[in-house]
Amino acid sequence: MGFGDMMNKAKGLAQKSPDKVRAAVDKAEDTIDQKTGGKYGDQIRQGGSVVQDKLGVTEQKNSDTGEADKEAPEAK
Repeated sequence: MGFGDMMNKAKGLAQKSPDKVRAAVDKAEDTIDQKTGGKYGDQIRQGGSVVQDKLGVTEQKNSDTGEADKEAPEAK
């Protein structure tokens, strides 16, 4: 199984439980931010966003309210 196959499998699993994936990424971000004393908070959040994007579970802003929309985008 190549890296691409593993990524596709991870994306498929993430699509089944996007809220759990977001919660895990948020928890990892918070833990790393705490361990680094908040010194790299912006970079940590950016990295978490990239992970969520690659897994297809990004939080999208609701154009009506400006708040995060928790629905995952449809799989490509």
